[in-house]
Amino acid sequence: MTRAKLANLIKLITVGCCILLFVLVCIIIWQYSRLGSLQARSNALDKQIAENSVLEAQLEDGIERRSDDSFVEQQARENLGMIKDKGESVYEEEE
Repeated sequence: MTRAKLANLIKLITVGCCILLFVLVCIIIWQYSRLGSLQARSNALDKQIAENSVLEAQLEDGIERRSDDSFVEQQARENLGMIKDKGESVYEEEE
């Protein structure tokens, strides 16, 4: 192999390696930007999970409170005007 052919082969390999390196750097940059986007989405979903957990606790508390007989009785008296069978009288408020 002549010196000129060897020099051309070295230049070709160098150009090929530079192109490969450039492509790899582009892929890495793209992956980092995608990773940042996914991290932001993950943080938003974590926040939503926390909010939903608080809401779930509030709803469970409301269900538990509404299952109590005294609450049901109070609501029946206030909203429906119901009274107990023995010894209660209904007093209507005048407006």
